[in-house]
Amino acid sequence: MFKDKYNKIANQFKENFKSIECAKSCKIIWPKCFGVYAIWQKDILDEPNLKLIYIGLTGSYYRIDQNNIELNHGSFKHRAGRWTPYFFDEKNKPFSFKFGPKYSNVNLQGKHKLENDAYKFSLPYDKIQIDFFQFDEDLEKNHEYTPASLEAILLSSYLFENKTLPPANNKL
Repeated sequence: MFKDKYNKIANQFKENFKSIECAKSCKIIWPKCFGVYAIWQKDILDEPNLKLIYIGLTGSYYRIDQNNIELNHGSFKHRAGRWTPYFFDEKNKPFSFKFGPKYSNVNLQGKHKLENDAYKFSLPYDKIQIDFFQFDEDLEKNHEYTPASLEAILLSSYLFENKTLPPANNKL
């Protein structure tokens, strides 16, 4: 089951796994590192149950020469500046997580991102929880995962169980 695999991996990360519940009118305080994140919708009728909305990653490795790789230093806080396929709207109150962009053109979506109808779905911050699998620049400390491999494992597990991707994910 997806949630069993998810929880098992979260337990592997122990102190490097962080979960935050967002508040309606408070900006998100992003971890200052990189890794994989999952956005969950909280169901007010059945509080223990969460619905997965999105899994994504930040930070990737690239080759700088034949013998060396380097981290691109992408970080969670850079997610706040995106507007496709989702947008953390901290300009309009109540703050909200929006997804399902109206425009397929990235530049056009960026121009309209603050409009009320720019996204198909909107969840106020107090209805979301964000989990972070935080990675270390020291590869030995990352439980034999990279952000790309962990994102793929989690999305694949979700796909096999649900026969679809989380609603804000467009590809695997």
